[in-house]
Amino acid sequence: MANIGSVLLLFFITNFTSNVSGLVVVTSCDVCHKHASCAPELKESPPRADSFQPTFTCSCTEGFSGNGITCYNISACSKPGASCCPEGYRWSEHSCVDIDECSGEKNPCTSPLLCKNTPGSFSCVSLDAYAKDTMLNVEPASNQLSCGGEVCSSGQDCITVNGVLRCADPCHHYTILSDSWRSTASKSSTLHCDTGINWQGWYRMYLGNASVQMPERCIQPNTCGTNAPIWLKTIPPSPSEGVVQATVCASWVTGCCGFEFSIGVKACPGNYYVYKFVSPPLCFLAYAADANSAVCDTCKNGESCISADKITWTCKAQGVSPELVCNRTTMMLGVPENFSISRSLNPLSGHMADPSCTAGLEVSGTVWYEVQSQAGVCGNVLRTNDTHAIYSNILYLYPVNISTFALPTAFPFSCVYPLDSLTSMDLELDPFLPMQELGLVGVGPGARASMFLFHNDNFTSPYPPGPVTLPVGTPLYVGMNVQEVESARFNVVMEECYITETPDANSTERYYLIQNRCSSDPRDVIVNDNGVSQSARFTALLFLYEGNYNEMFLQCRFSLCDRTTSSCSVRCQTRATRSISNHKSLTIGPINWSKGGQ
Repeated sequence: MANIGSVLLLFFITNFTSNVSGLVVVTSCDVCHKHASCAPELKESPPRADSFQPTFTCSCTEGFSGNGITCYNISACSKPGASCCPEGYRWSEHSCVDIDECSGEKNPCTSPLLCKNTPGSFSCVSLDAYAKDTMLNVEPASNQLSCGGEVCSSGQDCITVNGVLRCADPCHHYTILSDSWRSTASKSSTLHCDTGINWQGWYRMYLGNASVQMPERCIQPNTCGTNAPIWLKTIPPSPSEGVVQATVCASWVTGCCGFEFSIGVKACPGNYYVYKFVSPPLCFLAYAADANSAVCDTCKNGESCISADKITWTCKAQGVSPELVCNRTTMMLGVPENFSISRSLNPLSGHMADPSCTAGLEVSGTVWYEVQSQAGVCGNVLRTNDTHAIYSNILYLYPVNISTFALPTAFPFSCVYPLDSLTSMDLELDPFLPMQELGLVGVGPGARASMFLFHNDNFTSPYPPGPVTLPVGTPLYVGMNVQEVESARFNVVMEECYITETPDANSTERYYLIQNRCSSDPRDVIVNDNGVSQSARFTALLFLYEGNYNEMFLQCRFSLCDRTTSSCSVRCQTRATRSISNHKSLTIGPINWSKGGQ
């Protein structure tokens, strides 16, 4: 009978050999380490009395840490040179935590592969795979459609504003979360759980009247009004990084990271963060608020809130570099007012290479200089390669309190805009440039494009968004255009268009209408305009391309061509197939079939 019991027990131990400090669920306390205690398992909801089978968690006792099956002596493991953790993990205060090999200065992967951290190791993945894994939204393929076809920039998210989904800055659209029991200084004995909360959008944390942030260090369990307080494991982003995906951990008796999952985080001007909270995996887990970070709410303009140990926070004067923001149609350079002290430069004295382009708006202690992203405007210099357009200029600032001749200090800056986007998902990645830019360099969003299905060949009356049902043999009148790019320089070029049975532009099951910029079959497809302006059009006959009446989706990939440096006209003749994996993708559909005469 004892042998049977041991076999059953093994089925209820969940992967404890592969998780250094994860939750271990057992059906008997006999399996726990000699330096561990045994407690009933936390449950998502109260079990039914007629179906309840007791399960337990093993927890290392005071002075020891681990998953309960294996317990480490904290004192011994904290000594320099101690080797308590397996490869790929390091000792951190109370337990072994994963080493993020991808966060170091040296990238372990060879370009163009990107580093993706995994528990105890890392992997090198393609850009497409990395983009899919790091999307904040659960359904990245539908996110573009849910925002009305608009691709959100790196500083925005798809947010409901006045009942409408649109791309917006979460720093301006958030809900205040001000529960006092979340404080790291709370003595509340009442347990709270965030699992049952209907989290919607973004949140800013408050304690009393002070804006605070999530703890960035391990928090002791059974504090902050819950069993397992949730803290931010990932290094928080800077304001220039925009919206990022970050890892949070819930501290439990099994270790600092007994539970681990992802949320969205953005750093906002004014020394505060907003968080895209999601429901934790079970009760009792709840997001904690760092009471010590309340001092950050007292920082003055031009100061940043910093902490070396993530416990004590102080306000410190910001760095001496201006802030560069690359918008879709403009470049903005922000100069802190404290430049007059830190650099003895007058932040209001500046101008671009063209001295008639001077300071604009002063906002919250920063003087902003703005210039359109166009060649020649305010002295802008434009350089292009096969994949990017780079606009460059120089901001000149003069010393304070001068009335005679004085040399200004130059701050070169550049904004990089992709001509070919990496994928059809609304995710933006930092490009690799085969050149070294000088001064401040920022990355701007790619061209925003729209594609429509029209009723007739004059391309003036588009079908509304949503499913469209058409008879077999009907001409499809398709047009696309790009907005907010320099019309005097760039033309849109359709690289390929094809039919798929799903909205996924990366589907391998395709029927090509346009390939290598030309009609795949002149009998069925006419390319009306391509490479001659910021609009492109073609006409294709609707047939049963896959031999059935399944709904279909039309996918098109395009690029931008600089007509001042090369010919953008399309000559359709036999040519070698070119790689188009890095071009922007547009989708319309579904288009449903109907049989003729019905």
